[in-house]
Amino acid sequence: MTTAKKPTIYGWYSAKQAEIAGTFLYKTLDGGEMTVSQTTHGPVQTALFDDMKSLGKVGKFVRRTSRGSIDDYRTLGDGR
Repeated sequence: MTTAKKPTIYGWYSAKQAEIAGTFLYKTLDGGEMTVSQTTHGPVQTALFDDMKSLGKVGKFVRRTSRGSIDDYRTLGDGR
């Protein structure tokens, strides 16, 4: 029986992206916690934010830590 290998997840942080889209908390591989603005399934990042920094490999998703301005914009008209 073959078990599926879990994909490696990489954390990234951009203050500009965090302001727009918010941030997320992930476990680090050594058991700590890390705030990221984006994750990818490989070491290549494709977002166009010029301040994007690689944070390295991350583990399990913990929770969303902040909501960005885009979330506020989406909820203006419908009251949600």
